[in-house]
Amino acid sequence: MLGIEEVKKKFGIENTDQVIDFLGLMGDASDNIPGCPGVGEKTAQKIIGEFGSIENLLNSTEQLKGALKKKVEENKELISLSRVLATIRKDVPITLDMENLKIAKPNEEELRKLFEELEFSKLLNKVLGVKPKAVEKGPIQGDLFGGFAADAQEESKQTTISDIAHKYILVDNQEIEDNLLRIILSQKEVCFDTETTGTDPMNADIVGMSFSFAENEAYYVPLSKNRDEAQTTLNKFKPFFENKEISKVGQNMKYDML
Repeated sequence: MLGIEEVKKKFGIENTDQVIDFLGLMGDASDNIPGCPGVGEKTAQKIIGEFGSIENLLNSTEQLKGALKKKVEENKELISLSRVLATIRKDVPITLDMENLKIAKPNEEELRKLFEELEFSKLLNKVLGVKPKAVEKGPIQGDLFGGFAADAQEESKQTTISDIAHKYILVDNQEIEDNLLRIILSQKEVCFDTETTGTDPMNADIVGMSFSFAENEAYYVPLSKNRDEAQTTLNKFKPFFENKEISKVGQNMKYDML
């Protein structure tokens, strides 16, 4: 739970309004806020601490030096846009009728028709305390995959991973890692997945990656608990992820991208 003081401490700012300027500079991938390229958390904190706001920063870029000055001056429009995107609009015209928000007795007849139409049997029983009407049987829609059910059950009884020839390799030394990189960089299509410490991509740490480019063959790359060593390993795979000629295949890839 974060209150005002906790938020100020987390972002290293003097007041909560500066969260907008902080995110406008650093960006926020979860909300598609680009920020200023090359400006991370520490740099954003330093800038806000010195200038107080993005507006003051953009009006005083002559006070900046070196690479930071160039980044800010070249991305003024992007920084301004990012601040707009990070701002919660509180001036939206809303007509609010408090009476309409009060819970009233439902129209049970209409509600029953709706629940029966949508086949919400549990809600029908829970909300109205009645059992749904029996649905008249009509033409049955065919199941595209119905014919495979018996075959799938039969196959599941016959084979397990122990019966299938497979090649799963733990990438635990430099030689195997170099070989894996050489192979995946020569592929047209590679399936990959990440293993992390949690389900929130903005807070989780990556602990490993898996790659596959042939049936029943896969590689797992564990990452060091040491952040610098883990980053070194990730940097080695950068050419693969940045290569637009290699198609990447995965499940819930938005999470992996974030």
